[in-house]
Amino acid sequence: MIVKNDRRTKIVWSYEPANLRPGLASELIDIEFDAVRLIYETGSAKVICQFLDELSAVVSKNDHPIPIMIDVSAKVRGIIAEGHDPYEVAYGEIVRVMPPDGDGDIRIDTDLWQKFFEVGATVYIGFGDVVLTILSVSDDVIEAQVAQGGTVLACADVHIPKTRQDPRMEDFSSEELKEIFSRNIDFLIVPGFSSVEEINLIKELCYSSSTRTPWIFLKLNSKNVYEKVSELLDSVHGVFISRRELALFMPPAMIPVLTKEVIQLCNDNAKIVLTASEMLGSMRHNVTPTRAEVSDVANVVLDGTDAVVLSEEISYGSHANRAIALLRKVVEDVEENKTTRRNWQKHLPEIHEEMDAVAFTAYKTADRVGAKAIVCLTKEGNTAVKLSSFRFPEPIIALTLEEEVLSRLSIIRGVDGILLDGEPVIDQVLPFVNDLLLSRSWLCAGDKIVFVSVTLSPLSRQESNLLTVQTLS
Repeated sequence: MIVKNDRRTKIVWSYEPANLRPGLASELIDIEFDAVRLIYETGSAKVICQFLDELSAVVSKNDHPIPIMIDVSAKVRGIIAEGHDPYEVAYGEIVRVMPPDGDGDIRIDTDLWQKFFEVGATVYIGFGDVVLTILSVSDDVIEAQVAQGGTVLACADVHIPKTRQDPRMEDFSSEELKEIFSRNIDFLIVPGFSSVEEINLIKELCYSSSTRTPWIFLKLNSKNVYEKVSELLDSVHGVFISRRELALFMPPAMIPVLTKEVIQLCNDNAKIVLTASEMLGSMRHNVTPTRAEVSDVANVVLDGTDAVVLSEEISYGSHANRAIALLRKVVEDVEENKTTRRNWQKHLPEIHEEMDAVAFTAYKTADRVGAKAIVCLTKEGNTAVKLSSFRFPEPIIALTLEEEVLSRLSIIRGVDGILLDGEPVIDQVLPFVNDLLLSRSWLCAGDKIVFVSVTLSPLSRQESNLLTVQTLS
């Protein structure tokens, strides 16, 4: 039975392979979130598969499904050498950068030395904890000036946007990915591919390795992907906005504006949008988040994101459960406030086709008759996505025959799913839905609903659109 959820925006909890410890799966069962994101890096397939097998066993025992999201991350081209002592640098200082076996001030491990560094390029260590400007490049030593001081720590990622190459499928281990995909995941976040051809290659690998067809999200993490996102959108089910990576390629002050723009684009095209990067990130070390972090979460909820993605750094600390609880509270508080007006213009998606018209009419009808919910039948989840894209204030209850689809529904804003025991007889659709909602949802006799179906209708034995107002009895 589903209960009325006071939170419409969904929450995704993130883990890197290093944090997938034994026993974690059992702990996740008792925590309220909507999907778990596992970050795949080359060489991590074994530990991810072990966790997925453990999670599957725990879920089957507790009858509490946890949707799985695999994030395929492009290989980091450079890292601070393992064992590197913490090294403080100050603004304006000139430093020598060398390979791991050198005696430079900063030692960087990369197998692309000449292609990685370029005179005039900006080097970001730890996504900007330290920033360098390259002055000269030779075979084994780089001279650079510190543009932002700080502490250089061992194993920190090193990014040089100027020399970055777009990821390609050939960069990844197909055998490792096949092993993960065979575990029947629900969502796949593909790297920042900037071509439809590369997206299709990883989709083909995924679908051929699994008995399921996971929904595909494009990682928006570079200027190239941002500039092509409109033409790439038809190849995926949604977008994963990696704001931390975007800030390496574009002025940081533009990232909030870009985020609003992409969220609106996804809403317009009935695509799911997930917003990530440093969500409550300071709670890796601190028991409370900063005011700026809380405002950050509030803004993307107001912008209309489907889900907020909790920072993966939090799973390294001791406040992860508290972070989840605080994130839920922030989302609920923001969504509960319906009186404060936005200080920017956000429009409803335009109507271009029949389903747009049906969805918009459902929204207006529900508002005018005081319906407690909009209810739909959905085979693949697409009807629920379309209804959600209008960002109705009313809850959406989606009825489906497939467990796979039920898992997908978990990530759509404002949508709760119910798994049907069998397909309703066409002539008995409305009585069937009436009895189902009274027995398996929070709705009560006397409540009004707006019912939408684009597959079954008592008015026709062929597929047709149906929109009707019903009073449950």
